[in-house]
Amino acid sequence: MRAMNLPPPLGEPVDPPWSEVQKKWDAACRSREPRTFLQLFDAREGRTVRTAGLHLLGYEDGREFNTAQLLQLTHENQRMLLHYQTNMVYRVFAERPELIYGKDVVYCNIRSFMDAAGQFWRVHQVSVPAQYDQTGRLVRYLSYYRILGKYNGEPFETDIYTSPKFPEEGRLLMLELKRIKDEALQGLGFTQKEEDVIRLMAANCSRAAIAETMNITPRTVDKHRLNILEKGRLLFPLNDFSQAADVVHYLDRQWLL
Repeated sequence: MRAMNLPPPLGEPVDPPWSEVQKKWDAACRSREPRTFLQLFDAREGRTVRTAGLHLLGYEDGREFNTAQLLQLTHENQRMLLHYQTNMVYRVFAERPELIYGKDVVYCNIRSFMDAAGQFWRVHQVSVPAQYDQTGRLVRYLSYYRILGKYNGEPFETDIYTSPKFPEEGRLLMLELKRIKDEALQGLGFTQKEEDVIRLMAANCSRAAIAETMNITPRTVDKHRLNILEKGRLLFPLNDFSQAADVVHYLDRQWLL
């Protein structure tokens, strides 16, 4: 997977004050819906600072996780994609705070989450800002996870919503999200040439047509297809890929093309 630069360092969470955040957390816990667990995450420290409802997954209530542990609780079939997209989205949040500060932003994922027994569940994650630093950059956010059912390899989904009162910020955030999704193949480790082959295969181009379009030899096409197959097996091990076309079909079904 392509290396990503770290976002600008975040400052201390001060807006709103912790006392107000604690009140909102307590209210969220009291009104927690069935089959829903909560996490308050600190992006500066890379860990949860509050959790609730984890008994639904067989964990001790109040257990906290760091970023690496949360990633390991994601099925390996989604792990690299979740890591890429989440990092890129929160980089946008850090670099363009004017798009989210006071704009009622909601960041959603439909993803997998492992319980204490090793079973993976499909969950709908809704994350909302909880606290900003003195420059208006998001430091802490509250996530609601609603358990939808057992995870069976369904696509990873992500979206960003803003209040209708801020249409321009919403439009710009959607453009950023589209850019992140458009760059996902290379973000997952495919080269530009491999991405070109993938997209031509998705358009039902033959081996000869791909070679002609890209001005390469058919043997080079075969080499790219082999690399695509090997990377697909590494990225999405839940699947039994036997040829590059299987990887392309899966990427298309995951809405990555």
